[in-house]
Amino acid sequence: MFQNFYLGIQKSVKFHRFDNCPKHTNLPIYLDGVQIAQVGKMFYLYATITSKRDVRPSLSMVLKFERCRSRDNLDSCEPYPDMTIKNVCTISHTKGKPWSEFVEKFQPPIECPSKKGTYVCRNASFDGIALSAFPLSDCFWNVQILVYEDGIKNGTLALCFRAEGEILNVRN
Repeated sequence: MFQNFYLGIQKSVKFHRFDNCPKHTNLPIYLDGVQIAQVGKMFYLYATITSKRDVRPSLSMVLKFERCRSRDNLDSCEPYPDMTIKNVCTISHTKGKPWSEFVEKFQPPIECPSKKGTYVCRNASFDGIALSAFPLSDCFWNVQILVYEDGIKNGTLALCFRAEGEILNVRN
């Protein structure tokens, strides 16, 4: 739990799940051993990405959001607008972006599009205060991240993972 000084509200960010999509079990890229540790306001991510083959260029990503009343009320989930990112390879190695440290922490360095191999990310950090500044509080979120080769419309799904979590307003 930490104080969000921008809003003057105490908030607690919790991640409940970060793993591969269960409906897509044989994709060319998958995550393994994902761990998120919180130390104060900072979160540290550990993960392994395995690419079973060289991935074709022109990667695009779709983030599918579902907003639920709470983790205990999954029947209340409703779709939230999707976010589409085209040309993932063009922006993935851009410095100073929220994902930059994550990309830079991979060993061996990850290329885009990825080559066949195993890539380990250790100790990539992100700031929970920045995350809590978004107007996402008091809801449980399911996010599905889909990465396509050769575009979204006619492309092939290469990676699918999901994240679940919430930003809670904490009352004293």
